[in-house]
Amino acid sequence: MAQKESKTVTQKTDNKKMARDLFHNMRGQYIIGQALYLAQKYLNEQPVEKREVSNILDMKLLGEELFAIGYTPTQMLFEDKAFAEYRKLKS
Repeated sequence: MAQKESKTVTQKTDNKKMARDLFHNMRGQYIIGQALYLAQKYLNEQPVEKREVSNILDMKLLGEELFAIGYTPTQMLFEDKAFAEYRKLKS
């Protein structure tokens, strides 16, 4: 039993290290920026009474200032008219 618990603890430690490493590299920064843009876009599309405006604004701030490597290209893909036309043509 102790050996099984030891493997679980080791696995959790390994996963935390992998998550920290991902957070600190460009891929992780891109993923977080992308997630922030998509989350704030989703929240902004909710009915006014359900919108969490302060969260939307904070996500936008974090995305633009700390995670721009993923936030900005994702924003361009969804908001730029040329990209919108391209997506229409592809579908």
